[in-house]
Amino acid sequence: DAESDTETVKKGLDAYAAVGTLIGGILLFLGIGWLGDKFFNTSPWGIVTGIIFGAIVGFYQFVRIANKDD
Repeated sequence: DAESDTETVKKGLDAYAAVGTLIGGILLFLGIGWLGDKFFNTSPWGIVTGIIFGAIVGFYQFVRIANKDD
């Protein structure tokens, strides 16, 4: 049935979006932390903080996308 195929594809795309958001959040804040380390000479604390904060934000967005109801 065409509707169930469409729904399957949509759920698959939602899963990719959730994982991409999680990874993207970590990489974004990792980059911000790295820049902070370069400018303020605080290595490795900017990177560590960036990874932790990115994981928190990314995981929050992951859960939001994974739990959304249409």
